[in-house]
Amino acid sequence: MPLTTWGAFFGGFSGLIGAVVLTVLSPGIWTSILGYSASTAPFPFASPAIFTMPLSLLVCFVVSKLDSYRTAKNEREAFEAQYIHSQTRYWCGGSSRTLDPRDGGGQDRGPAGTNSSIG
Repeated sequence: MPLTTWGAFFGGFSGLIGAVVLTVLSPGIWTSILGYSASTAPFPFASPAIFTMPLSLLVCFVVSKLDSYRTAKNEREAFEAQYIHSQTRYWCGGSSRTLDPRDGGGQDRGPAGTNSSIG
């Protein structure tokens, strides 16, 4: 699934808010900090990660699918080239330039990362 910027933002934000809210409602905070009895804690688990991680991923997926901005379209189109580049360091997108100083810092690259600059 190509993740968009808005999908990542809202997914991370929903995970953060969900984790904070469920942690406050858990027995640990509910009893020791807020002073209520443990039996009245609205959220019975000590750690909310089992619930907030799926929530965050679901929000990432839904927002990325519903995102109709032009930048989201560009991100979806560039996803495969970026993925291949991240795995192989070979850029198959529109530009064959690299900014990695170990590779000559901005020189053209040929197949498998070889330097193909001429003079």
